[in-house]
Amino acid sequence: MKARVALLIVVAALAAVVWAIVKFPSAKPPPKPPLPKPASAAPLEVVQDYLSALERKDYDAAYGLLSKESQKVHSRDEFAALAEKYAAPSLDAAAAVEQSAEPGRAVVMVPMVEDPATSSFTLVKEEGEWRILFRNQGGSPWFPYP
Repeated sequence: MKARVALLIVVAALAAVVWAIVKFPSAKPPPKPPLPKPASAAPLEVVQDYLSALERKDYDAAYGLLSKESQKVHSRDEFAALAEKYAAPSLDAAAAVEQSAEPGRAVVMVPMVEDPATSSFTLVKEEGEWRILFRNQGGSPWFPYP
C-alpha cells in the first residue's frame, strides 16, 4: 500500500513538472544577430558590416559581401577556413575612413586598435551594390588586399 502511494506521488510530481515545463517554458531562443545592411549601402557601411559578420563568425554574410570575381577565386568553405586560420586583428571599424572613390571603385581604410597599421578594403560596384575585393591567394579575409 505504501509503495502504491509513493508511486502515485512520484507520478503526480512528474506530471506537475511536465505541465510546468510546457506551460511556462523558461528557455527563450537566443536573439538572432542583426542582418548586414544591403551591399548597396555606402562602401564604409559595407566594410563595417563585413567586419561585423567576420567577428560574429557569420561567414555566409561576410562571403555574401564579396565581389563575384572574389567568389570565383575563393569558395565559401575556403573563405571560412581562411577566416578561422588567421586570428582576428583588432580593427577599429568605427574609425574607418573612405579614402578614395572613383566611379565604380572605392577604398576604405580601417585602422588597427593601438597600432599605426591599417587594413585596406577595395570595393567595386556590381549591379548597383558595393562588394569587397578579396582575390589574393593565401591571404586573410581580414586583410583582403586585391
